[in-house]
Amino acid sequence: MLTLLRKLLQLLDRRSRRHLGLLIVPMLITAVLEMASIGLILPVIHAVTGGESRIAAAIAAVLPGAGTANPLLVAASVFAGFIVVKNVALLVMTYGINRVVTRKMAAFVQGLFEIYLARPYPFHLQRNSAELLRNLNHSAALAFDGLRIALAMLMETVLVAAAFLILFLLEPMVTLGVGAILLVLGGAYTVVAAPRFRHWGEQAHVIEARLITWIRQSFAAVKDVTVGRRESYVSERIGENASARADYLCLTLTGQHVPRLLVETGLIVGFLAVLGILYAVGYPPDRLLATAGLFAMAGLRLLPSVNRILSQAADLRHRTAPIETLYADVMAGRDDLARQRAARAAEPMPFGRDIRLDGVSYRYDGASHAALEGIDLTIRKGESIGLVGASGAGKTTLVDMLLGLLTPTGGRLLIDGDDAARNMAGWQRRLGYVPQTIQLNDDTLRRNIAFLIDDREIDEDRVRRAAAMAHLTAVVERLPEGLDTMVGEQGVRLSGGERQRVGIARSLYGDPDVLVFDEATSALDNETEQEIAAALDELSRTKTLIIVAHRMSTVARCDRLILMDRGRIVDTGTFQELTARHPGFRRLVELGQLPNGGPQAVAVL
Repeated sequence: MLTLLRKLLQLLDRRSRRHLGLLIVPMLITAVLEMASIGLILPVIHAVTGGESRIAAAIAAVLPGAGTANPLLVAASVFAGFIVVKNVALLVMTYGINRVVTRKMAAFVQGLFEIYLARPYPFHLQRNSAELLRNLNHSAALAFDGLRIALAMLMETVLVAAAFLILFLLEPMVTLGVGAILLVLGGAYTVVAAPRFRHWGEQAHVIEARLITWIRQSFAAVKDVTVGRRESYVSERIGENASARADYLCLTLTGQHVPRLLVETGLIVGFLAVLGILYAVGYPPDRLLATAGLFAMAGLRLLPSVNRILSQAADLRHRTAPIETLYADVMAGRDDLARQRAARAAEPMPFGRDIRLDGVSYRYDGASHAALEGIDLTIRKGESIGLVGASGAGKTTLVDMLLGLLTPTGGRLLIDGDDAARNMAGWQRRLGYVPQTIQLNDDTLRRNIAFLIDDREIDEDRVRRAAAMAHLTAVVERLPEGLDTMVGEQGVRLSGGERQRVGIARSLYGDPDVLVFDEATSALDNETEQEIAAALDELSRTKTLIIVAHRMSTVARCDRLILMDRGRIVDTGTFQELTARHPGFRRLVELGQLPNGGPQAVAVL
């Protein structure tokens, strides 16, 4: 339990832990009020039975006129006043705990999201995005609710300890007997229940990620699901995981009721047994009655607290898996986040001559062979380069290397002779990237071009210039609200070619020196692909272009083609040169000829 609490606290920064520490002071004040409210039960009982009470005498000495007033009225009034003050203090304390925890959770979710964004690109290749979504949403809520539970446990423990202290001072023998019974029952419950709650929580944690995966994948492939009539299959998979999660939740919720039943039964039976023993050994009846009344009233307050402590301890065990998962991710990503924050102010890296890959190699974790091996390549500024080759040749890996998403396991990426690894953020400020699938938000066309930029910082001239360079002006003029038109989720209100041109405009908004196109035309029809190719021709006059393509027509007009195979560069040259001297390349070109001899799409390049 202590290890779990330590990991939970490590999710907070130093300032947040200090804020939590400050909550101890109001907890102690509340505990003092709790002690006083329980101690004041005796004067009420003595006033009813006509007995004497040292506490009643103290009240009479402190309060003016209390000595001549009705003792029962005075004791009851003071007791009621303390109860009101104590309960108000408890309410304020509970609000304070909830306020601190929920605000810290909000800050943590933002920080964890930044950590995930700061992790190296291979991290995202290896981790299922459903796990990250679960951690940011479900697991973070569970973990920080665990922090609230821990603080509530601490407050309840302080209050119970204060109550037992005052009971011990008033009736030591009975208090020790009752306390021993509670310790035995609580210890037995913790030893038996803790492993089960932890197991149930771990299983629910795993199932939650599977459930999110099925839901996300089903909605992402809704066309395939509908056309293929696979609704029943995905519904059954989601139902299986939802049912399994429900089973573990049922066990957890049922188990949380055990402490109340166990403690209530054991405490009442044990208390009656202690009273019976005291009566048998000749305990004075009037004192026995006062003791019974004292512990009966105190029990009304203590039983719920003891139940909550045991239930909360079990609930914390149930949250072990999400807490440990978040702890591992935070600890592993803090250095990456610090480096990313330090790089935010990086100046663009100078680029006036060339990009050079010097003996670059790369092997993915767990791969049996290198994805890139001994790559030597120089790309001059202003040059247009086409990367071609069969699937698995290493084209995308090479592009990811140029984008700074992957770090070479051998060799270096040099920009004008300087190692890009020393200022990768500065190099990335020179880059524009257009992927095969353009991620469009359900927002205006303007905000999708000036992507993830605050409205106050959007430069209207840049937006229109980028749209013009991407051959998007005619589309903007045709839309009912121009740049303010909502494009729909994933840009469903635009055609495939229009979405691709939005992606090009987005990459041009920042006026990069180098544009990288990764299979950006592979999903387009021939006519639309020719329109995109025309836009690339114009861009090649002012930008350095690096194009990965399966379509021959997309790269046929590049200054130079780089033919790759099995992670190596096997030949370079113009389209005509490779066609003339490389038999494999020439055969692919011949397979893709139009009747009039023009280059057409070749699906295997």
